[in-house]
Amino acid sequence: MKIFRHSYFLILIFLLATCIQEELPEQTHPIVTTTVNEITASGVSLGGTIQFHNLNDVVDHGFVLGKEKELSLENSIYFRLGKAAGETFSAAIRSGIIEKQRYYVRSYAIANGKTVYGPMQDFMSLGSEGPILEEISPAEGSAGDTINLRGKNFSFRKELNVVVFDKLSAKVVSSTDTLLSVIAPSLTRIDNAVRVSILDNASEEKIFKLKTPKITGFSLETFTLCDTIAMTGEALSSFGSQPFIAMNGLGAKVISVSSKQIKFTMTSLVNNPIEVKVYGGLFQQVAPQKLSQIRPEITAISQDLYEAGDTIDVSVRNWPACIQRSVSLSHQNGLKYPVEVIENNMDRIRFIAPSGCIPTTKFVISGNTFSVSSVDIKPRPPKITSITPNNGKIGDLIAIKGEGFPDDINAITVDFLDLTYASSTELRGRVVEIPSTIPTVDVSVIYCQSATTIENGFTYHTPEITSFSPAIITSQYDVLIINGKNFSPIGNVVYINGEPVSTSGADLDGTQITVSMDLLLNDNLSKQLTGKLTVITNMGLSVTSDQDIVIDYVAPWKVEASFPGNSRSRPASVTIGNFAYVGMGSSSSTWYKDWWQFDGTTWKRMADFPESGDFGITRAATAAGKIFYGLLHRNKNWWQFDPVSNQWTRKADFPGVTRSLNFTFTINDKVYVGGGSASSTALALLDFWEYDPATNIWTQKASLPGYALSQSIAFEHQSLGYTFGKSGTMLISYSYDPGPNVWTTRETFGSIPSFAGGWDAVKFNEFLLLHSNQFSTPVFYLYHPYSGGFTQAESTLGANRSFPALFNLNNRGYIGLGHNFGFLRDLFSFDQYRIGGGP
Repeated sequence: MKIFRHSYFLILIFLLATCIQEELPEQTHPIVTTTVNEITASGVSLGGTIQFHNLNDVVDHGFVLGKEKELSLENSIYFRLGKAAGETFSAAIRSGIIEKQRYYVRSYAIANGKTVYGPMQDFMSLGSEGPILEEISPAEGSAGDTINLRGKNFSFRKELNVVVFDKLSAKVVSSTDTLLSVIAPSLTRIDNAVRVSILDNASEEKIFKLKTPKITGFSLETFTLCDTIAMTGEALSSFGSQPFIAMNGLGAKVISVSSKQIKFTMTSLVNNPIEVKVYGGLFQQVAPQKLSQIRPEITAISQDLYEAGDTIDVSVRNWPACIQRSVSLSHQNGLKYPVEVIENNMDRIRFIAPSGCIPTTKFVISGNTFSVSSVDIKPRPPKITSITPNNGKIGDLIAIKGEGFPDDINAITVDFLDLTYASSTELRGRVVEIPSTIPTVDVSVIYCQSATTIENGFTYHTPEITSFSPAIITSQYDVLIINGKNFSPIGNVVYINGEPVSTSGADLDGTQITVSMDLLLNDNLSKQLTGKLTVITNMGLSVTSDQDIVIDYVAPWKVEASFPGNSRSRPASVTIGNFAYVGMGSSSSTWYKDWWQFDGTTWKRMADFPESGDFGITRAATAAGKIFYGLLHRNKNWWQFDPVSNQWTRKADFPGVTRSLNFTFTINDKVYVGGGSASSTALALLDFWEYDPATNIWTQKASLPGYALSQSIAFEHQSLGYTFGKSGTMLISYSYDPGPNVWTTRETFGSIPSFAGGWDAVKFNEFLLLHSNQFSTPVFYLYHPYSGGFTQAESTLGANRSFPALFNLNNRGYIGLGHNFGFLRDLFSFDQYRIGGGP
């Protein structure tokens, strides 16, 4: 029984064991463990085990590492060891870990599509060696090339390997702990320092050289717009990913860039032959071959003259299919006119000719960056069939018949007509003047810049002179009447013996011209002239009279013999008997002492004035047959000149203050001096002095009453002295009676703008000739002391002048010398009895 029970127990154990063995499932995933074996300053050594019934099913195993406990292949640093070679495995991590940093690590294995992680371990890092770059292969290349970096301690996880070529990041294609494959970036240097960094660890640098590109040729040497052209060569990617390709300076569009080829296209027109230059990165090169572009062109146009509605055919070749085109008529002023296109094929365009006036244009086909144009095309000009009548005079009504005229009168021009009517078959208008020197003119009908011309189509009637009056002209106020026909309404030029008389118009029917003598006699000089009368119309047609016309004009002004000394202003001038005396004065900074006598015809030099220097503007005077003159601006010296002995003698000094612009006159052989401006203060003065040549004594007399005068004029008339001048804008006049020593205010003229610049004057024949002391047009007035009235006198020829010489001689007034933006020495005389001509 015991044996049985014992045997039964053994059988039961066997059966239980067998039952348990049959119930245990087969292991489907590996079991892994993790150990940290050694921690040093060079890194860390890790170990692990794999327990699996079929290690061949383990397709990858290794370790994951990180600073956080959450570790996986997706978010941690990993070290792949590949297929399992045995149950135990290890890895030495020599880069990417930081000293004094706690890390977490666990092993992993992948089998049958599942990743299994082992238990987690942690350790305090003592640092790591970092990646080691040993070799770059190839050591020379260009942008875009695949470069192999060999070394140690690289990361299996490629995104952790940071590779830079001289600060430019390269794309890492694949990585192991000993090999990195990267794509070279667009480099900007020839020698590029390459290094590998993993976290805070970086390798030493190795040099990678940028290979110089070389252009060897093109896939097309002759191309049309939009063709794709392949530039071939070596290391072309060294130009960078976006090189600039210039074709005779114009940029092409780059399609793609590789080491062996750059593809590009050109959409602009370029002049042949075409030099190709490539600019990019550190390089610029000129291609060894020159290219040639086939240009699109218009080869033919069916007609260059058209009428509205015509169908015009245009032949085209070499138009690029990739460029859309538009068509128009284009004027040279830049305006474009759209047209109705009825066919638009690659080699043929047909359009309808537009209506209305479009000036001479070209047919233009436009692309996005260029255009091609045809020869000039323009509307067909109108046709002339007749001109009725074909001769006449200005103002006649003329009809022109033909074809193709526009109905719009403003759209058509006929040179010699003022149009009044227009239809498609007839134009009407009145004859006008046109510039021409021959009576027969061409008739041109101009529409839309197209002209039809009939040569010698119209003949103008030439002008005729039938009579004129008066036959003798004696005054500049005379009016000449010329009778005849076919004169111009405006712009007739009248000549006498070749000298122009006037530019005048005729009456409405062109039969009479009224001529003023202003142009011929406007210089106020006497003129005697006899000759034929000629009229030239506005068209240049001329006629000459059969009879002579006579000009016999005696003017108030006469040109006299010029002063023989130097040109000057501010001269002293005075008259005794039949002689005038002129001298002293200045030009710029030069002061003269020469003294001259003039008898109305001849100049004679007399004894020089004894002193020299700044005379200011000082008046000379005569008394008792002698001339008196002083340097009142610079000093008080007073001098006497004897015309008989031709000698100067020093007399008693002037007792008043030195002055300029003073006035001087003589009454009963006594000289009177006063007014003016003080030399030291420029203030106007009122004091008045008498000099007696018989006693050589100066005596102060009654001062001017009320107003101080500047630039004053003085003269003697019937034993009274007169002076007038400016006081502000007022023109004030006084008279002086030496008997009672009394001044009397004569007139107050008010504001007279024409006197604003000051005046000079000379008395003759009981009149005063006043001259404006300015540089503008010469202006003269006659003034009578009794009436105080001013009468404007004819101006002399020549320039106006300031500070001239003025004197009277032989019943004529004289003016000369002076200054007008330059110093003068010419001389003119005036006779008021010749005003208007005649005695």
